Amino acid sequence: MSEPGKVLEVAILPAGGRAKQLVARAIGKRGAHIRVHSLCDFEETGAPSLVLIDGTALRGGESALAELIAKLQQSAWRDAPIVILDDPDADLMRGFAAGYVARVRLDSNPAAIMQLIDKVLHTAV
Repeated sequence: MSEPGKVLEVAILPAGGRAKQLVARAIGKRGAHIRVHSLCDFEETGAPSLVLIDGTALRGGESALAELIAKLQQSAWRDAPIVILDDPDADLMRGFAAGYVARVRLDSNPAAIMQLIDKVLHTAV
């Protein structure tokens, strides 16, 4: 997934959702090489290796999600791949046109979520 000794920074927006616990379970043994931050404001820290958006924790539904993605694309985080943890059947436009690389259900198997994270990070490198 990454170079030996390199710590991957993963940001979860917004803070307060259940995505942080899910990602911690998905990361499992690799936690020593992945640092997860749960943030209220994406401008609080430097650009991460990956941005996870907890769609269920956003207030405002699809419009709030689209607005957050637009803000990320206009910030110093614009090069970080975005994965949405939510309902993949939502109406938001799919994929790169909408500014994200993947969308996965929060109730997915933690191993499947980690495989997706691995794939996204490997593709981004």
